[in-house]
Amino acid sequence: MPELPQTLGRMVVAAAAQENFTTLRPDLAALLEREVPDGVVQQIHDDIRIRSRTFAVGPRPDPSHA
Repeated sequence: MPELPQTLGRMVVAAAAQENFTTLRPDLAALLEREVPDGVVQQIHDDIRIRSRTFAVGPRPDPSHA
């Protein structure tokens, strides 16, 4: 990965995940095995966690039964 400011790297990761997460998820996960700034690593982890929930298969829990 080219040298990018941490904030720009986080923005690129967030935008990529938002645009096409299902296609890019393996690429985002592969970035975790490379040397990237800590903030970018955290952004990748956050996006994978959040978007994995969003794209989870199966019914969502009914909040009225909580």
